[in-house]
Amino acid sequence: MRSPFEKSEGLFWYISLMNFKGVLFAIIIAALATGCEDSPYAGRLNSERPELHDVAGLYKFEQQSLIESTTLGKCAKTATIMLNMDGTFKVSNVPCWGGGMDSDTAAIYATGKWSIDTVGTVTNSWGREKKYWGLVLKPSPRSFPSDIGFMDDAPLYKLLINYNDHDLDEVMIFGKN
Repeated sequence: MRSPFEKSEGLFWYISLMNFKGVLFAIIIAALATGCEDSPYAGRLNSERPELHDVAGLYKFEQQSLIESTTLGKCAKTATIMLNMDGTFKVSNVPCWGGGMDSDTAAIYATGKWSIDTVGTVTNSWGREKKYWGLVLKPSPRSFPSDIGFMDDAPLYKLLINYNDHDLDEVMIFGKN
């Protein structure tokens, strides 16, 4: 026959196990609800098509996460992307941080045509993909990726230029003035 102490000890372990399961369940639900997206900027990308008049304008270099240097030099400080209402663009003095096999690191200057289109997808924590809108430049300037997304809201959009894998957070950001 079991003593009352043995019965209470078993009950204690049973209650502890049930509490542990509840806490573990809560942690799993919280992790799923706050799951990561492709990029730290994913939540700021535009999933609705912006209007042409809201997008056109001058965008100036604001920040980058490609190199650890605190001295970006004169080039980065004066880098701009101009999107004209007539569908033409002008890239001026943009630093070349394309990496890879590109040995030409001279600042990028380019002109051409631009358009608004979906340029990628973001997967949320539930595995659902959402298209986001961005900028298509033709011809594409040297070392520019094709993934240039619109961030934030009109009329002060930002351009997010993604290099390499989105999870690596290697970006340049240009803000509209």
